[in-house]
Amino acid sequence: MKRALIAAAVLAAGGCASSRSAREEHPQGAAAQPPSAAQPTTGAAARPVPGSAQATGPAAAPQPARAQDEVTRARGRLLDAQRELEAARSERSAADAQQAGAQAQLESATRALDSVARARAEETARVAEQRRSVADAHWDYANKLVAARQADVDAAEVHARAARGESVRAQSVTAPTGGAQPADSAAAEAKRAEEQARARASELGQEALAAQRRWEELSRGAQAGAAPAPNMGTATGTGAGPGGTAPQGTGTGRGD
Repeated sequence: MKRALIAAAVLAAGGCASSRSAREEHPQGAAAQPPSAAQPTTGAAARPVPGSAQATGPAAAPQPARAQDEVTRARGRLLDAQRELEAARSERSAADAQQAGAQAQLESATRALDSVARARAEETARVAEQRRSVADAHWDYANKLVAARQADVDAAEVHARAARGESVRAQSVTAPTGGAQPADSAAAEAKRAEEQARARASELGQEALAAQRRWEELSRGAQAGAAPAPNMGTATGTGAGPGGTAPQGTGTGRGD
């Protein structure tokens, strides 16, 4: 009986020791917790998702809105050029009328055998011819200006389309390897189209500038050769005032 009691005491002591050992190895409240959301992760989870703000950034692709603003400004310049063309058309009509009037004066003076009136009519005809040359140069410049401004609009629209396409490609999720080639090809084609449009606009712009310089030169020459003669009243005995009409302006501003 005494031996049984001793054995029971030994077993009880061993159980308490095992329980204390287990509590020391796994203390309460020390269970493993999931990583906090603020904890940085490593590996694949740390890489930015394609198409996200981390992957693209604000300046990763052209700004479609800014490109569309360029289209709007180019269209505004085209409208200005079209107004310049209308002014040049009006100037040509006025020059035609002046030439017709000078020719009528010349014919009238010839029939009347009035040498002074004929001299005035010839002078008027020369002024009218100068004005017609200026008007023709203005017309040529205005047409070239419209062509250059239209080319600017075309180039701006091509650029805007390229910007929109680039923005879509930059913000979309990366396609499988097999889909990368078409996207690269589309981007290269858009770039070539934009370069061609800009080159065309540059060429037409140079032509318009050369035409403008010629118009300005003829206009200055006509103004220098059309200084008004002093008003001598009726001292010449002809009873007529200064003949002809002084050349008018060359239309609106250059509008470039």
